[in-house]
This record gives sequence, C-alpha cells and structure tokens, in this order.
Amino acid sequence: MRRYQPKFGRATLKHFRNIFSARQKSRPKAVGQEQLVEVAGFVEPYISELRFQNGARLTLTENSMVVFVGPNGSGKTGALRQVSTLQEAPQRPGPISSLRVHGGGSAKAIKNWIDANCGVTDARYNNEVSRGGVAVSFIGYSDTTIQSVSELFCTFLSTEERLSYIQPPKIIAAATKGATHAIQLLYQTPELEDRISSAFRRAFGRDLIVHRHAGDIIPLYCGNRSRLPAVDQHRREFTAELEKLTKLEHEGDGLKSYATALLQLLALRQIVCCIDEPEAFLHPPQAEQLGEMVASNSGSGQFFIATHSANFLRGLLSRREEDIHVVRLVRDDTSTAAHVLPSDKLRAIIRDPFLRYSNVLEGIFNQRVVLCEAESDCTFYRAQYLALGGSHETLFVPCGGKSKIPDALKFLSALSVDTECVVDFDLLRDRGVLRKLCDHKGIAWQSVYPSLDKLAGYIATEKSSFDKHRLELELRSALDLSVGSAVATETLERISAATRKADPWTMLKRSGIAAVPSGEIYVATEALISLLAQHGIYVVPVGELEGFCRSIGLHGPEWVERVLELDLLHAPELEEARRFVRRLS
Repeated sequence: MRRYQPKFGRATLKHFRNIFSARQKSRPKAVGQEQLVEVAGFVEPYISELRFQNGARLTLTENSMVVFVGPNGSGKTGALRQVSTLQEAPQRPGPISSLRVHGGGSAKAIKNWIDANCGVTDARYNNEVSRGGVAVSFIGYSDTTIQSVSELFCTFLSTEERLSYIQPPKIIAAATKGATHAIQLLYQTPELEDRISSAFRRAFGRDLIVHRHAGDIIPLYCGNRSRLPAVDQHRREFTAELEKLTKLEHEGDGLKSYATALLQLLALRQIVCCIDEPEAFLHPPQAEQLGEMVASNSGSGQFFIATHSANFLRGLLSRREEDIHVVRLVRDDTSTAAHVLPSDKLRAIIRDPFLRYSNVLEGIFNQRVVLCEAESDCTFYRAQYLALGGSHETLFVPCGGKSKIPDALKFLSALSVDTECVVDFDLLRDRGVLRKLCDHKGIAWQSVYPSLDKLAGYIATEKSSFDKHRLELELRSALDLSVGSAVATETLERISAATRKADPWTMLKRSGIAAVPSGEIYVATEALISLLAQHGIYVVPVGELEGFCRSIGLHGPEWVERVLELDLLHAPELEEARRFVRRLS
C-alpha cells in the first residue's frame, strides 16, 4: 500500500479516535461499486480548466475525459503528475502552467468527508486513513486542504503501481472497518466479483476468482471457475482446487495491469483518475478492449489518460463521443506546446469509420506523417525514404485512394502533426479533392485554378479532336491486323494507343508531366506542381508509382516486390525516385 505523508498540525489521539467513531455511524453499507457519502459543505473536487505553457486552454466538466497523446518524451506523464496534485499552480515540471479546481470545502468539511468515506488503517500508531488502497496520515485537520490530501480524491495509476496493486490486501471486519482496497470490496460483494471476472474473461478467456478462505489475506486467482466444485457444499474441495490455479500476482504483467484497471474502474468510485500508459504490457486486441472498457465505465468522475497506443485510443473512441478531448503534446528544446482537439470537433472524426479504424490514428504519436493513396505507395516510399537516411519517426499512412486524404489531413492538422501528401498526377483532374487539400494547407485557390484551367483547356481540345467516329475507325483498323480468332500483340498495343488518345488523362496518369505539351501549358503545370510541393502536397512527376521504374512491367504490390530487390541507393533506374523522395526528407 502506498503511503503519502503530508504536513499537518498535530491533533490529540483522543480527538482522532472521536473522528472515526463518528465515521462508523455515517458510513453506508457498500453494495457493488464503492459508494461515497455526500457531506454538507463539501463538493467533490474536479478540474474545471487546464492552461498550458503555449497559452492553450481547455474547459472541463466534472465528467470530462482528457487523453494526452504525442511522441515519446513530449511530457504526457508529466501532465498527469501535475493534474494528480490538484495544485492550481503546479510545483511539478510539465506542460501545464496552471489549472483551476472546482469544489472542495473548509477544513472541517474535508474532515467530515474523510470521516464518512475513508477507512482506518492504523489509528493507533500512524493515524492513517485510506481510500482505494492509498494510505494518508491524517493527524489533524485545522489546516487541511484538498491539495494536502489529494491522493484521497485523485487516483494516479502508473505502470509500476498497476503491477503492485493486485498484491493481496488484509481481510477486514465489515462491521467495524471500511474497505481500504478494491479487492476488499470484491471480497464483500460477490456480484461485483462476477462483474469484474466477466470483463477479465472477455479479454483473456479466464476468470478472476476471490479466495475467501486464505487466512488473513485476500488473494485473487486466475482460471476456469466452472471447473471448481460448489463452494457452499464442498468448501474444502473448492479451496483445494482453487489453490491449484495460478495466483494473479504470479501472472504476467499484462494480466496484472488489466486486472488493476478493472478493479479501479469497476469497484472504486473515481473522482479524478489519472492513468499512465494503460496499454502497457498488452497486445493490441487487449489494448483496444481496455479502451472500450474504460470508456464504458467513465461516466462518473474525471479521467486524464496518457497513451502511446492507437489501439487503446480506438477503443475509447468506439464507446464514447461526449465530453472527450484529445491533447497532443509536442516538446522542443525549451518548452512544450499543447494542441487541443475539443470534444465538439472530435465528434465528427469519431463518426468517420475511415479515420477511426485506419492507421491515421497512429499519426498522432509520430513526429511526422506522409499520406499516400495506397499501401503499395507507402511501402515503396518508406523503403526509399529510409534508404536515404530518413527518420523512423515519419509514418507513411495509406488512405485507400485520393478521396480520403483531405479528411486525414484535416484531422492530423488539427493536432498540429507535421503532415505531407504524396498523390498521383491525376490529382490535377479532381478539383474537389485538390481544393480541400489546398484549404487544409492554407493555399489560396486563386493561385491554383488558373494553371488548372490551362491544363483543362488542353484536355478539352484533345478530346474534341478525337470523336466517336474517329475512335471507331482506329479500333477497326487495329482489329484488321489480326488474322483468325487470335489477337496479335501489335493489335492490343494499337487499341491501347487509340483509347489513350480518346482520353488524354490516361496518358497523363501514366507519364506525368512528360505528357504535357511544351510551351505555356507545360510552364503553368510545372509551376503549379512546385507551388503544391512548397506546402507539402507532392504530385508524382512520372504520373504514378510504377513510372519510377518502367523496366518492371508489373503493377501495385507485384511491382513493389520486384523493385525492392534493386539497390535503392544506387540503381540507375531509380534516380528519379530518389530525387522525388529526397524532397520528403
């Protein structure tokens, strides 16, 4: 059990005993989750506002959830530690410059709340009170503030504490002493044990079982409850079979960490709860399940969470839309900047299946993101990028085509993620997508559409000069080359050439700027591509991915598989690709 020793004025032992004599009369009988007694003159504290070093602010309610994300070393854990003290001017270093605490009460009201809601762990020697497994020395109350006993109101679940929390606590006498640990509540309430065991079984396929006959402690065991004899009729046999199972404290770190989260969220009534890296020690499926569980059981109390896991965040967002805020922290040499995505803006993102279930969420944990159209694009560009010495902190994300790139860019830009886009040449054909990209990148449309109009004029002229009758003649001419039922290779090539003439974009998609006619149109198109690149929108100059190595006559994943066998640093046929990818560095 953790112990916190604040500085108080001293009170007599007699007076201290009187306090807890009163507590025994006012404490309600616990049923299921821990019940907290309301006390006159005292309001449960919560953080009503966060202010960050860079001036960003976030207004909160008593049931808000705040999720801190960002690259390694950005200050997420530091932010949690600042919150956990409930100090309006945090003394701990971190990204928060100040916070506002709503609620609390006078020293007497705080004493009455402790009197009504906290258990006594050692009134004889240390005058300790405890709630949820945290012991606080309380040897007076004349100068008590909520900050001086903050651990009674704010739970801080670090990775280390989640592993040690499941150590068996002592048995308590329910008639004379309040529960001081979540496992003691399970011991007292079989219905609560069943609820937590059911949640544990969904994640790991095993039950969580309370051993009620283990002497003066309450250990938890992991195993299949259905294989145990009925405890009421066969107590000895039940105990013998139960003790053949594995104690929770002897299980792996993932099971212990997950069990602690269940105990804290389902057994204890949280007022303010800080959770650091809840996904630690868990595989992706369990991390996502934990996110779902946290979101489903966070309706009462404030939650501040620091996470590195898109899976955990995805689980959170799948179960909660209201009053949830994402704060991305980015640290430079001198300070930490906070970029806030409040609940109202996050809601639209949550409802977009692509953004929720794709790898776009991974981007908020990286320094930099490159958005591409397809998985094949990401594979090649990332391989070439790393071969040229690019940073592993850059994430390449496939968007399943052009149409979703603007949505991904908008989301990442809202959290100030350094984001660039790589798109095929035919982006210049889709004005709707291009205009959205320009809007999100701050490019004035007036500087874009004149060049587009010139290119579109050329396309229209080419199409008008190649009507249906002319296409029919060229196709017939090509088919006349074939003898018998077989179609010659030359015939197929002429058919392909005829269809490309009918739609000039086919050639532009395949060859890029090389297919743009010389002169004014070429100059305008080249200037437009350069303008877009200056703002992080890179148009593939050779048309599409496969244009970087035409000696490989394949497409998509097959092309990538073959091209990656080449020397990415020195192969002559990849020189154009190297020039293009260097611009991403």
